[in-house]
Amino acid sequence: MASNTNFEASSTGYDVLVLGEHPPQLNCGICTLIIKHAMHGCTKHAFCKGCITKYIECGIRSDGKVKCPGGCNIIINTSKLEPNHFADRMVNTLKTKCSNATCPWKGDLLDLVQDHQTKCGYAMQLCGNNGCNADYIKKETTQHDEVCLFKTIKCSYCNADVIRMNKETHQLECLNEQINCKYFDIGCTKQLCRKDIYEHEESHQVQHIALMYQSLSHQNNEIIQLKQQNITSNNEITFLKQHATKSNNEMTTLKKKNIASNNEIILLKMKLEELEIKSNKEVAQLHQELHELKKEKYRLLEKTKNQKIEVARKKAVSVNPVKSRKVIDLDEIFK
Repeated sequence: MASNTNFEASSTGYDVLVLGEHPPQLNCGICTLIIKHAMHGCTKHAFCKGCITKYIECGIRSDGKVKCPGGCNIIINTSKLEPNHFADRMVNTLKTKCSNATCPWKGDLLDLVQDHQTKCGYAMQLCGNNGCNADYIKKETTQHDEVCLFKTIKCSYCNADVIRMNKETHQLECLNEQINCKYFDIGCTKQLCRKDIYEHEESHQVQHIALMYQSLSHQNNEIIQLKQQNITSNNEITFLKQHATKSNNEMTTLKKKNIASNNEIILLKMKLEELEIKSNKEVAQLHQELHELKKEKYRLLEKTKNQKIEVARKKAVSVNPVKSRKVIDLDEIFK
């Protein structure tokens, strides 16, 4: 009997994301994944066709029988292994979702493996261009191809295969690229393939020399015009400098006049302040003198009043000495 100790289970079942619960009998007894092409040799366990085939190859006895790998110790007669169509139908209708990140697809397992997995735009893939290690989702393949530096493209001039990163280098050497005659800047309008440009330059030397002469004449005329413009510009600059000098002198004179005016204003302010102080002193003195005059006026009035009283008394005594002894009402005298 051959030994099965060297058998290593390989994942031949469906490695998919199943939505919700499913019967455990739909898992392969060897690889433990969802059964793919179910086979059964005992009443308890079913296996992927690929898994049980490899298992049998490693563990078959001389009598054509093997021990059930599901752990039930039942001896399986390999000649009696049969497809389990019932399990296949259940597997095909399992509700699954795409395992690619961000892919929203959901549906039967059969649709997943026969259709969606080959078309899913969210499947990650490596760039197939030699030297490019970029990975991207499948639906971005076109965008990547448009910029991939390792993609082989066709030269638009010679139709040769060129790696995109070498396109510019190739075009500098491509014999079919359309280029301008090297005398294009002086008037030759010919545009030829790089391989024909030398012949053109050799066969049109006279025309090119004539173009160079015309170009030199034109350049000489431009130089003369530039010199004349330079002289005009220098004259304008000289005039502007003179005008600026005159303006600066006028400004200096105005500044001096302004300083003199400011000094005069300061002197006038000082004189005005002195006059104001002097005026204030004179006004104070006049007030004092007026006060003294008022006092003198009151003193004279009081003196005059007293003299009148004295005169009135003397007159009263001389007229009637008896009554003179009575108190004289001064208010009556001056009524």
